Amino acid sequence: IEDLLQTLRQRYAPTDLYLTKSVPTVFEAANPKVNKGTAVRYLAEELLGIQPQHVMAVGDNWNDLEMLTYAGMGIAMGSAPLSVQSVAQWVAPTVEEDGVAAAIKTFLL
Repeated sequence: IEDLLQTLRQRYAPTDLYLTKSVPTVFEAANPKVNKGTAVRYLAEELLGIQPQHVMAVGDNWNDLEMLTYAGMGIAMGSAPLSVQSVAQWVAPTVEEDGVAAAIKTFLL
């Protein structure tokens, strides 16, 4: 997967093709305007009238980077790769440790 991603990243600019991984063994290729960050932005701003500082997003993998960066409170799961954790404002416990519930309790309740 890494070799394939490197080859495609050399061939295509990020403005031509969005490339990421969702888990270590699966890569995603899409239109560069399509990612979880643009989807959450659309839902929040266009449909609900909510600004980014009022959005909390929780993610656990590379395909969540744009979403975590967009949200005013980006939360990475404890099992997320370190590069994902590094963009988050808070790192939750792992899925097995009910990390999403901990994030909801900490920031929403």
